[in-house]
Amino acid sequence: MMEDDQTTDALSDADLLLRFESSLRRQTERDDFRNARVALRTYLWRKANLSPTGSIPDAVEVLAKANHHSRDTASVLLRALSVQNLLPGGAPGSHSDRSIAQIVESALPKLCEFLGVDPKDQTFVKIRKLAAAHARVREILAPLTFKAGSLEGIVAARQPITAALNHSIVIAYCDVFRIGAIRGLVEKIIHDAQQVLAAKSSLLHDVDTLSRTIDEGLQSADENGSFLYYDFLVPFLEESKAGLDRFISSARSRFAARITLGTPEDQPLPKRYPLHETGRQILIRIPMRNTGPGIAIGVRATITAGVEPIVLGDRAIALGDIPPGDFSILFDVLVMLPIARFQGDVEIEWGQVGVANRETDIFGFSVLAQAANVDWSALEYWHPYGTDPAEGDRFVGRAEIVKSLASRLLRTPIEPFYITGQKRVGKTSLALATVHFATQQHTAVVVHSKNILWGQIAHAEPLATLAEFAQRIDDFIRDHVSTGGRDFG
Repeated sequence: MMEDDQTTDALSDADLLLRFESSLRRQTERDDFRNARVALRTYLWRKANLSPTGSIPDAVEVLAKANHHSRDTASVLLRALSVQNLLPGGAPGSHSDRSIAQIVESALPKLCEFLGVDPKDQTFVKIRKLAAAHARVREILAPLTFKAGSLEGIVAARQPITAALNHSIVIAYCDVFRIGAIRGLVEKIIHDAQQVLAAKSSLLHDVDTLSRTIDEGLQSADENGSFLYYDFLVPFLEESKAGLDRFISSARSRFAARITLGTPEDQPLPKRYPLHETGRQILIRIPMRNTGPGIAIGVRATITAGVEPIVLGDRAIALGDIPPGDFSILFDVLVMLPIARFQGDVEIEWGQVGVANRETDIFGFSVLAQAANVDWSALEYWHPYGTDPAEGDRFVGRAEIVKSLASRLLRTPIEPFYITGQKRVGKTSLALATVHFATQQHTAVVVHSKNILWGQIAHAEPLATLAEFAQRIDDFIRDHVSTGGRDFG
C-alpha cells in the first residue's frame, strides 16, 4: 500500500524509523522504496523543524546549512546510504552528497575516523566509505548470530557478544536503533542462562524467567523492529530458546523428583501421641521422603482427617522446595475427646524441572495414642540411661548390628573390628551383646572378653598409654590362647 505525507505526519520519530525499516525489509515489492522514502523524507524534515515541503535532498541541504549535529540523523542517513538506489539519484559528489558527508562528519567523527574518512577526501570517496558503515557494523555484531548449540554455548559466548554490543562504533551508529535496549535484553538472557545452568533450588523459577524473557524479546518488534532486531536479536533469541529447550529435555531425567511416605503406608506413624488428653494441642509429624534425584519444587501439602474428636489446625501447608532425602510434614491437632487413634490423608503436590504439569499424590496415615495409664509428664525429664553397660533385658534394639558383628567374631580366621563413638552411646553394651549373641547361637564356641577402662591405662605420655593398652591385650590373649576357645578383646 502506498503511503503519503499525511499518513506519516502523525507518526513519532521512533514510529517513522520502524516504518522506514519495515519498508526496507520488503524491498522485493514494487513500492517498498517509495514508502521508505516517504518515511525518510518526513523524518528528515521533522529534524529540521519544518513541514515536509521538499524532497529528501532538499531536507538534507537544509540540515547541513543549519549545521545540524544530530547523531540520530547522521545514523539514519548512513543507513539509507547502505541501501543501493534508495536515495534519489544524483551525480557522484553532488551537493546532496556533500551535505550528507558534512552532517555525518560533524555528528559522528569517531565513526568517520574508524571508516578511514579523511576530511581532505573528495566527496564521492567520502560517500563510498560512509556507505560501508552499515556493513562494518554488521561485521562487528556477527557474534550474536553464532550457532551456540546449547545454553552453555550461549554463556561461553558472553565475552565476544558483550564486546560487540559495547563497541564504540556500534553504540554511535546504532543508538537511534535502540541498541541500549537490545544490549540490556541480551545481557539479561545470558545472566538468566547462567542462573539456569547453576541448577540451584530456584531452578524451576530460573527456567521460567529465562523462557519469559526470550518470549518477550521475540514479541518486541513493535519497539525494536530495526535491522538490529531482525538480523541480530532474533537469531540470538531463537538460539537461546533452542538451547533452553535442549536443557529442559536433558534435565527431565536428571531433575525428576518423586515424593513418598517415609514409613510404610500400612503401618501407623512411628511416634505415639497423647490423644487421651482432652484439650491438648499436639504437633503431629508425618515422615516423608523425596526419592530424587532432583528437587521437588514448590511442595504443598493438604491434611484431612474425618474424626470429630480431632480438630485440625492449618490444613494447607506450604513446604517450599525440597531437596532429595527425608523431610517431615508438621501439623497441629486439638484433642476434643480422648481417642485411641485417628486416621487421615495427606495430599501432596510438587513441581519438577522441565515439566509443565505438577505432580499430585495422596497418602494415608494413622496416628496411635500413648498408653493412658502411664504418667508421661512424670517421665518427661527421666534419664533412661545408667552408668553401667546395658546387659540382658536392659539392652534393647540394634539386633541387625549385633548379628553383623557376631558373624565377624565367629569367622575362621576371626575378622577384627572395632566400635567407635562418643561417650555413653552404648559401645560397651553393644560389644557385650555381641559376645552374648555369639555364645548363645553357637554353644560349641567359647568366646572370652575383657573390658579395659581408660582410667586403668591412662598415662601422661600418650606412648605410655598405648604401651599399657597393648600389654593388657597381650596378657589377655596369653591367658586364654591355650583353652582352645576363640579370643575376643
